[in-house]
Amino acid sequence: MRLMSVLFLLIISVTSASAAPPSVAITERLQNLRGLLEKTQKTKAGTYAKDVIERSKDTLVRGQLAAESGNELLAAQAFDIAELLIKFASVKADEREASELSATRRSELKVIETQVDAYLQGREQ
Repeated sequence: MRLMSVLFLLIISVTSASAAPPSVAITERLQNLRGLLEKTQKTKAGTYAKDVIERSKDTLVRGQLAAESGNELLAAQAFDIAELLIKFASVKADEREASELSATRRSELKVIETQVDAYLQGREQ
């Protein structure tokens, strides 16, 4: 994955010499996604989905480089992917948190069931 990123960066840097600056829309989208990524990193996704967060960072960089080289279509595609990865990180974190909560609740339920069984056993005798 890293090798692909390096090759992509090399290709983009070679073609960027004659490129026009990115459009305002692309620049704004990049800034918005950076802000979203920063906010997402500060949530539980920053802990539970670090790998996805890192992939979204890499994708944003690729999109920025594509925009700087004048390939706004490729930049827009990279930004779409980065946005999906950011959403995926949040959902992955929510799922993991729910799973941990479920395990905790299951453990609590077993304790209560044991107490109820002990109480009922005592009443029957």
